Amino acid sequence: MPTPEDDPVRVDFRTKDTEWGWMRRVDKLALVGVPAWFNLLGWIALLSGIEYLRRQSGSAVLGYIVMFSTLLIWRYLTALMERVEFIGILPAASPKKQF
Repeated sequence: MPTPEDDPVRVDFRTKDTEWGWMRRVDKLALVGVPAWFNLLGWIALLSGIEYLRRQSGSAVLGYIVMFSTLLIWRYLTALMERVEFIGILPAASPKKQF
């Protein structure tokens, strides 16, 4: 899992590379992204199970657990996406102002 100390992940669409170079990048992304994705799906499945139990029992405690857990997952995804720095998606008027 990424830590706050990790450097931002830069995705530069302006980079000129060979097909082999782009395939290496996609492979690296898959090796890191797929386990993280299925780990996240496991947490969402667990959260769904707790939500099912809450609906069946009407428990307020389970409702608070679901609400707090959803907030934590949302913050995790927000922090994860803040680490990704996309470069060169939109053309800018000036090379100094690339997005």
